[in-house]
Parts: sequence; structure tokens; C-alpha cells
Amino acid sequence: MNRKHGGANAVMRWLAALALAMAVALALAGPALAEPEPGQAAQAQALALLDQGELAAAGGHFDKAEQLWQEALRARPAWPVAQQRLAQLPARRQGYAAQVARIARDQKASLDFVEGVTLFNQGDYAGAAKIFQNVAEVLPGHPFARQYLADAQAQAQAIGYGSLTVESNLPAKISLDGRAVGVTPLTLDDLPVGEHVLTAEANDAQARQTVVIHGRSTSLATFSFREVEAR
Repeated sequence: MNRKHGGANAVMRWLAALALAMAVALALAGPALAEPEPGQAAQAQALALLDQGELAAAGGHFDKAEQLWQEALRARPAWPVAQQRLAQLPARRQGYAAQVARIARDQKASLDFVEGVTLFNQGDYAGAAKIFQNVAEVLPGHPFARQYLADAQAQAQAIGYGSLTVESNLPAKISLDGRAVGVTPLTLDDLPVGEHVLTAEANDAQARQTVVIHGRSTSLATFSFREVEAR
């Protein structure tokens, strides 16, 4: 009976010692398993900073990207990947700026097309054709610019010419597109449709304005000069 109790007590003591040894081993091994080595932590930090910098650069925030990549390089000195990102940064800045400018140019061309349609509907076919020509050059794939351009050019050619009446409060010498055409008041016929530069001179003063000639109609331009009192 005593031998049985003695054997049981020995087994219990052995199990207790084994449990204590395992607890000590786990306590010693636990922190080592939970915490990465210092080098691995630095690499993980550098990789996270690299990814954050890439996101910033993709959004056009290049100053922030440069800061993050510099931090990645400090966390992982002489890291070729971070060095490459920093070396490519000036080119990426320029490329992004060019892309933004291209988008702005395309958006402006789209708005210009709407203006061209408005001029077309108002009968200013020459002005509309000029706008459609620019839109077609900026946006070669525009679905309507070239068709509207052809229609505007055909309409402008069919209309052909218009007239211009020039008036002023004083008799003034008039030049049209740099060519003297007479003294006010006067009416000029058979002028090509579109924009023309009109210059008037009176009493040693000169005035200039741009006029638009519409086909089969008469445009009006007026000038006003200060009268000089006779002495």
C-alpha cells in the first residue's frame, strides 16, 4: 500500500517538474517568437514607407512621396529600390505635369466644340469652322468635330460674302486689314465672311476694332472721336 502511494507521489512530482520546465521554456521563448529581429522590423517599415510614397506619387503629391522614400532609405540604408524611386522622381513630376496639361487641353477643346456649335447655329459659319478645325486637331477622335467642320466650311463657302457699314461722329480715314478703303461714312461690299481688322483715324487719333462679316448680311461698325475746338 505504501509502495503504491510512493509511486503515485513520484509520478505527480515528475509531472509537476515537467510542467514547470515547459512553462519556463515558453516564458523564455515567447518574446523571441513574438518580436521580429531588428533587421526584419526595419525592412518591413521601409517597405511600408515605399508603398505609401508610391500612393502619394500616383496622386501627384511628389513632395510627400519624396519625403516617404527618404524615410524608407533611412530605415534601410542603400536600398536600391528606394534609391531608384528617388532617381525617377523628376521625370515622374514632368510626366504628371504633361498629363495634367493634356487633360486640361482636351477639356478646353470639348468646351470649344460647344461654342462652335453655338456659332454654327447663329450663322457664323466662318467662326465655327475655325473652332472646329482646332478641335479636330486637338481631339482627332472627336465623333462630330470633322463633320461639323465640313458643314461649316461648306456653308461659309456657299454664303460667300457680306457687307460692312462704317460710321463715325467725325469724318475718319478707314483701313480694312491694313488697306485704305475710304472716309466715313461708307459701306464696303463683297467682303469675305469672317473676322477683319478695321482702323479709323481722325484728328490725329486712331482707333481699331475687329469686325465679323456674315454672309448675305451687312455688319455695322461705329467710331467716336473727341472733337477738337477751333481756336
